[in-house]
Amino acid sequence: MMLPSCIIDFDWILSEQPALRSGRYGPVFSAMSSSDGQLLWAERVELQSSVVDQVLSHLRHTPKPAPDQNLVQYLGYQQQGDALYLFSEALHGGSLRRLIREQGALPLPIIQRTLRYLVNGLVDLQLEHGFAVAYLDPDHIWLDYDTRPQIELPILDTTLVGYRFPSAFISLPEIARGQGINHKSDVFLLGIITAQLLSGQADLVADYETATAFVARLAHGQAAAVDLLLPDHKPSNRDQLAMDFLGKCLTVEVEKRPSVRELQGHPFMEE
Repeated sequence: MMLPSCIIDFDWILSEQPALRSGRYGPVFSAMSSSDGQLLWAERVELQSSVVDQVLSHLRHTPKPAPDQNLVQYLGYQQQGDALYLFSEALHGGSLRRLIREQGALPLPIIQRTLRYLVNGLVDLQLEHGFAVAYLDPDHIWLDYDTRPQIELPILDTTLVGYRFPSAFISLPEIARGQGINHKSDVFLLGIITAQLLSGQADLVADYETATAFVARLAHGQAAAVDLLLPDHKPSNRDQLAMDFLGKCLTVEVEKRPSVRELQGHPFMEE
């Protein structure tokens, strides 16, 4: 379900503190709604004058998704001077990457639960809200107080705002082959996140040099993607389903890679 496009209709106060973090398109600040005191994230996007009209037109024609428990709620936008602010609800459980970095390899039931929510979120994004690709990245997956992961929406057209893609994006076999991205690209990126969760290595394929080397070895058929990412992982009987799920996600040939809807039917997704 989609709601009308949204220029925010409430007054807000921007925190005077430094930026909380880097967002998809610019620095993210803490903010507050003046009407009800709701804490917000305000992502500031600095635009070149040549693309302002295009970006605003894109936003006006991008309906706001209805609230979804698997997605960070996007609240709307407002132009202020030379900057554009994108507003969303503030979640306080940290990013998925931070969780992996601090906790290491998580218990298998937690991994299973996390991936189930992410798959459901991707299905919602693609089939309910019309986003072709989420550019799935653990730096833009946020946890609520119950550690339920929620995907941050790719609201803006990346070709207009000069967004720097996450390094894992470079690891996509379809990019290396010049095929372009599609809805199955997020499945491969989900595979990388699965490998991070299973290994407890938050920084797998976390820089452009590593990602480039990884996809080059894939292209030369040096090893399967699973073996390149987790060369020392010895699966136990308990995580055979998880490894099968990982292998399906990391299928190199796009036409053989499952869709997110097909992933929902994988045995590892069963409760």
